[in-house]
Amino acid sequence: MSAFLSGAILALVTLMALFLAPEQSLFESLAAHTFPTTHPSKSQQVAVFVTGCSSGIGRHAAQYLATRGYDVFATVRRETDVSALLQQAGDTTTTTTTTIQQRIHPIICDVTDMEQIQQARETVSQWLSSSDESATNHSQKDRIFGGIVNNAGIVSPLVMLQNMPMEDMQNVLQVNLFGPFRVYQTFLPLIRQYKGRILNVGSVSGIVARPFRGSYTVSKFALEAFSDTIRQELMLEDISVSMINPGYIQTEFASKSTKSTHEKYGAPAERDDLTADQRKLLEAFEAKYVTSLNEAPTPLATSQAILHALADPKPRTRYFPGSVGMGNVPAWILPKLRQLLPDRILDKIAVKATASQDQASEYGTEEIAK
Repeated sequence: MSAFLSGAILALVTLMALFLAPEQSLFESLAAHTFPTTHPSKSQQVAVFVTGCSSGIGRHAAQYLATRGYDVFATVRRETDVSALLQQAGDTTTTTTTTIQQRIHPIICDVTDMEQIQQARETVSQWLSSSDESATNHSQKDRIFGGIVNNAGIVSPLVMLQNMPMEDMQNVLQVNLFGPFRVYQTFLPLIRQYKGRILNVGSVSGIVARPFRGSYTVSKFALEAFSDTIRQELMLEDISVSMINPGYIQTEFASKSTKSTHEKYGAPAERDDLTADQRKLLEAFEAKYVTSLNEAPTPLATSQAILHALADPKPRTRYFPGSVGMGNVPAWILPKLRQLLPDRILDKIAVKATASQDQASEYGTEEIAK
């Protein structure tokens, strides 16, 4: 297929995705199910368990939910992360510093450690069964559990799967897939008791694969299947399960991924596990990766999606905050293209998002590599 024809097809399908398939289609709206809702109010306190709050999306979500009245049990991995989380919470101007910090309950918890997860559940259970010590006898609030937000995740080294050590693949899966599985099983009794909700933070990389991010992509594709399965299994219990699938969001994600890769494998030009063309491709990917995240929406986009999935009577099964590619293209476009385009065209788009301009012509994608 010529490059011109590939570009024309891509442009046509993109227009179809934009104008004929909005973020939430008519069919999705008609199929929406109404679930029990729980909101913080004068008569009740609502607890939410959020993992991975040391930085980025998780930290912002914890602070955002606290400003909306939730008591957030926020997991971090180190004591230093506790002070950073509470300090940044004190910088907000929407609510008094004291109130927000009182609503955030940091917990040291590694989602690969089952014992720590069980201890975290016990901490939440004790809070639910106790009373608000600051309240008077006439202002005691009921305490209920709103649900879990499985956000904890790690980046993968930027390595082709053919060269990836099994240990690296296992490390990513332990956190990004088995972590949510452990938290789900551990907290399910509380979720059932209070009709709480389950939110799993995935990625658009769990919808459309990208080169050099194999272990991360594999983990997020698997998380999609995990979420679909438990959503069906819990359907008769009226428990909502939602995926939050961000595109690019302004965080330290790209810099962490690039830094960890360089530390372990070296910069692209130094790597002997890559051919000359592959080194050039990886260099272009790293440059576009960092630029795209710097231009992307802030974590507010994901926090708003998380709040909607927790509190709206008709939560969606999937949310796509953020952007994809360079130019702030809405992230929800990508799953629509996944539905509309043949795999071969999607492969070209993946190369387009990775390759430099001169490399694109070698792949027959010069028209879409801008």
